[in-house]
Parts: sequence; C-alpha cells; structure tokens
Amino acid sequence: MRLRAFGERERIPVVTLVPYLQGYADAEKAFLHGFANTGYGVGHWNDLGHRLAGERIAAALCASMARMAMVED
Repeated sequence: MRLRAFGERERIPVVTLVPYLQGYADAEKAFLHGFANTGYGVGHWNDLGHRLAGERIAAALCASMARMAMVED
C-alpha cells in the first residue's frame, strides 16, 4: 500500500503483483518461489514466478501504452 500511495503521489505507475500471483498459486496449487535444490515455497521467485510476473507487467505496460496512444489521437 505504501508503494501504491507513493506512485500515486509522484504520478508513477505501479503494477501490484501480489494478488495476481497469490491467486494463481492458490488456483493452480503452484509454487512461484523456490527450487528443487532449496525447497519450494521459500526464497526467490522461480522460473514460473518470473514468467507470470513478467507477463503481468508486460500486459500493464501494453495497456498503458494503448491508453497513451488513444490520448494522442
């Protein structure tokens, strides 16, 4: 919430990933953190976590660019 408030105050777009990633992990019973050699569910994002985060950020950027293009027309 603090990051979103900061973004709004400074007019910096913020993409909130936690609800989306948690929803995916819960629905798919998937671990987005950890690795076979370190244990799943802890630590850094794994390949799936990075892929989902990247896809979500890309979608937000594309939507933002589309809105900007409409304003310019």
